[in-house]
Amino acid sequence: MNRDYCYSDDDLLNILVEFYEKTGKLPAKRDIPQFTPIYRRFGSWGNALFEAGLIPYPMDRNELVDYRRELRRREYLEILKGIYKEHRENPDWKGVAGQKGRLSQKEYMEYYKKTNKNIPHVSNLYKAFKTYVIDDIWEIVEKELLKEGYFG
Repeated sequence: MNRDYCYSDDDLLNILVEFYEKTGKLPAKRDIPQFTPIYRRFGSWGNALFEAGLIPYPMDRNELVDYRRELRRREYLEILKGIYKEHRENPDWKGVAGQKGRLSQKEYMEYYKKTNKNIPHVSNLYKAFKTYVIDDIWEIVEKELLKEGYFG
């Protein structure tokens, strides 16, 4: 008997959903030991993720890469909004050049170490936001906070 058929379709989809629920991240092929049966059964990774309800429509490889990047960017944006608020509301924090809430790259890396690396590394932020200027990233954060009415 082919080992691929020891799983039902629901079993395979549940593996994907459980990974997502456990980690909060879309599963990549490398994350799932049952990748081969999933791929064979659903024809592509994007189809499997769609069938599992993890993405809005079946995606090819390039679309899936772009979708993951956008999810990561949104996740980082939420983290950065929290960091910004924390530092802006801290009366002892002076901010970069008087801009409360913003951290320089050096300050961000110190904070990264202080949080035991539980926030994205600055190099990952640069990739996600497609810039190597941390002030550009803080501008994006401030625009999002403005939309949410944080400054009002």
